[in-house]
Amino acid sequence: MRRFVFIRLVCVLTCFVAGGLLAGVAVAGAKINVVQQSAEAFENHIGETIPQSLEAAPQIIVSLVGDVLLASGVGSAIAASGPDYPWLDTARLLRHSDIAIANLECSVSERGNPVPEKKYTFRAAPDSINGAVNAGVDVFTLANNHVMDYGADAFMDTLRVIKEKGLSYAGAGVNEAEAFRPVLLERNGFKIAVLAFTKVVPRTDWIAGKNRPGIASGYSRKLMMESIRSAAEKGDIIIVCMHWGQETADYPSREEIALAHSLIDAGADVVVGHHPHVIQGLELYKNKLIAYSLGNFIFTSSSQKAREGSILQIIFDSGGGYTARIIPTFIASGTTTVLRGDDRKRVLSRVNGLSAGFGTSVQENGTISPKRESGGQ
Repeated sequence: MRRFVFIRLVCVLTCFVAGGLLAGVAVAGAKINVVQQSAEAFENHIGETIPQSLEAAPQIIVSLVGDVLLASGVGSAIAASGPDYPWLDTARLLRHSDIAIANLECSVSERGNPVPEKKYTFRAAPDSINGAVNAGVDVFTLANNHVMDYGADAFMDTLRVIKEKGLSYAGAGVNEAEAFRPVLLERNGFKIAVLAFTKVVPRTDWIAGKNRPGIASGYSRKLMMESIRSAAEKGDIIIVCMHWGQETADYPSREEIALAHSLIDAGADVVVGHHPHVIQGLELYKNKLIAYSLGNFIFTSSSQKAREGSILQIIFDSGGGYTARIIPTFIASGTTTVLRGDDRKRVLSRVNGLSAGFGTSVQENGTISPKRESGGQ
């Protein structure tokens, strides 16, 4: 099977010209040419996908978001305003992607009881998934510390509802084999594999076994790496989602960094993290992309920082090139909006600072590239 080889991103900045236009930016060594615009023009089109060159090779756009909670305060907002309400300002952007991936942080059922002695337990109504369907979500990752909050029956309902709504799930299943099996999707001639694992495991009986439903444990290192290597033989682009880290921490631990590198060494092309509930930095390791935490996307939180999240949007082309950008978001009253103006600039500046230690820059328009002074990885 053809493997998708990544080419180093090099972002060449050009000056503004009369009329506020910015010249096109090429990704060195790749066939993709992304036409970037001035900050003003970019804001006017923030709800759209990355502008693309008409002469580009066949491409695919993948959008990834962090934690999605459809219960608690968001559940109340859905009950009052309908399942589309949390997605109103982001749906067009996600629908314009070829694939959209989100981490679902709750069970979806009308059955079950809260797991005893667990501080936070979340269960959403089955109809709440309709909003994700209408917004263009294709895959829910379920390897996390909330999908089994209401027990085995509610967990099995969650799997059933997601399938009935026409979506796919990764990182959980009726047994170990399904939990570690990649979701395989084909778009525009690309074969994409999505896997999900969790390092946050509330109870050992949540871990999927040979004859037991559950989640894909990130502590089962042998199974995890074998799953990635197997997926790399079948897919062109391998995306691994990790539920890991310390809540509210600005930086990943050394262990998480080492694990992210190991996942890429095993065959992952993109590694995306969640669980800290805040945005962390980005790294280009061997020219492949790691987003240590995208933060909350749809959630209930009183913390300003935890209400700031992001969409990671990546364009891949068939010549082996890719480009990526971060789109900042904000949660208010149960709905998520795309940040604009000074708030967008502030969040992007913070993400740039969080990424600097990895030798990565985040430009004013959200584009991710190696730092020019270091030359990247």
